[in-house]
Parts: sequence; structure tokens; C-alpha cells
Amino acid sequence: MERENITIETPIDKHVVVLKSFITGREQRILTNIFVSGMKDVKVSAINQDLNVPEVNTALIDKAEDEAWRLVIVSIDGHKDGDVIDGKPYSLIDAVLDMKLKDYEAVSNKVKEVTQDKHFESQKKI
Repeated sequence: MERENITIETPIDKHVVVLKSFITGREQRILTNIFVSGMKDVKVSAINQDLNVPEVNTALIDKAEDEAWRLVIVSIDGHKDGDVIDGKPYSLIDAVLDMKLKDYEAVSNKVKEVTQDKHFESQKKI
């Protein structure tokens, strides 16, 4: 499926980041399954209205964020994930993580907006 893209420029180093404008239900399922697969000890008691959730594994959060970046980011400064640059495969994840904090936050926040469907929410008419 062809999607419209969104282009942003990071505030500090002016990286040009192209992102998909939305994710599909299938892609959302991938992100959800990362968390669900890591929560083995969830216990729910309808009688006591009790929910026991184990400690959240920070590795799962990192893994989900990495996967969201892979699903949403098309390119950074014209480079796509896996492009060979100077004999090495380009990594979108490493590129985002190596950005200055304000640039990282700009990209991370935009990816969150896309995965939470903020663009389309703002276009809804009530």
C-alpha cells in the first residue's frame, strides 16, 4: 500500500527525516505484540477487581521504540535502513540514537504521533 509521507527537519542539526503518515493495523499489532510477549506474569482477578502487572522490562520499551522507528521512518538525510554507506549498512536506529538530544526528541515525538494516529485525529470533524 502506498502512503503519503511527512517530512520534518530536526531543530539542531537540520536532519531531514521522512516518515510514513500513518501505520496500519498490522503494524500496530507488531508493536503491541512486543509488549504482550514480554509480560508473562500478568494476573487479573475479576472478583477482586485486581490487576497484578509485573515490572516492565526496559528492554521491551527499547525494542518497541526501535520497531516503531523501523516501521515509520522512511529515510534520514536521504539514507534508508540498510543502504551501504562507506562500506557499512546504514542503520536508522543508530542514526536516531546518535542525534543530539533535541533532534532525537523531535524524531521520537513525531514517530509517537504517527503511531498514535495524532495526524488523523486532528483532521476528524465532530
